[in-house]
Amino acid sequence: MQVKLRIFSLHFLLLFMCSVAAQTACPIGVPAGSPQCGPSPASHGNHQQQTPQIRNVPDGKWLLTWGAIALADNGDTGVSVGRPTKEAARRASLDSCRSLEGRQDCRVLLVYENQCAVMAAPFDNGVEVPGQKRLASAGTIDIASEIAIRNCRNARGSRDCKIVYSDCTKPVYQKF
Repeated sequence: MQVKLRIFSLHFLLLFMCSVAAQTACPIGVPAGSPQCGPSPASHGNHQQQTPQIRNVPDGKWLLTWGAIALADNGDTGVSVGRPTKEAARRASLDSCRSLEGRQDCRVLLVYENQCAVMAAPFDNGVEVPGQKRLASAGTIDIASEIAIRNCRNARGSRDCKIVYSDCTKPVYQKF
């Protein structure tokens, strides 16, 4: 009988210790088991789980990019997007325009950063009217398109104006 009592006492003691280790420390008024509860200060040792600390530290940054549109007198167009600087965007659009039939009369008409650019042109009987393109930039292609179409129609009367080019600069993520 005494051996059974000792075994029972030993099981009871182990059961009690396990339940003590599982206790949680909760703020006043918060029921046990709530996510606001943490491990009990009494549960030191190997049974305590460490909560990993989450650090909100950036590992990089977003870089805004530039775009540009250059036009020649005959309507040839050179464009650039995603360039790191304003000057790089200007140069790339001029180079693109000049590469078309060796054009030397190219001029940069629009430079934009972190936006969308659109080019609208008037058409007569399905044929584009040369040298009459209208450019616009805005936060979205839809807004820039509305502006460019309106400017095209205002400049050319009630001619049929269509979008002939659209694109947006996109930010680039640079890791540290």
